[in-house]
Amino acid sequence: MSNRLLSTIFGITKSSIRRAVSTVRHAFMRGFVPLYLGIDSVTRESLINEHTKPFSVANETLNMGPE
Repeated sequence: MSNRLLSTIFGITKSSIRRAVSTVRHAFMRGFVPLYLGIDSVTRESLINEHTKPFSVANETLNMGPE
């Protein structure tokens, strides 16, 4: 949605919309993104347990390398 449309819907100025969007963007970048989307949001163990096939894990464990 455009700032113009949002300002009409909420009855506030476009500059207020810009400030609010900027504040929300910065809050997401400080809190949400690092915790849930950044590289630090996952551990090696969770990647192995949740995103690999059992055979791949067995190969890795036995140092057989990738399939």
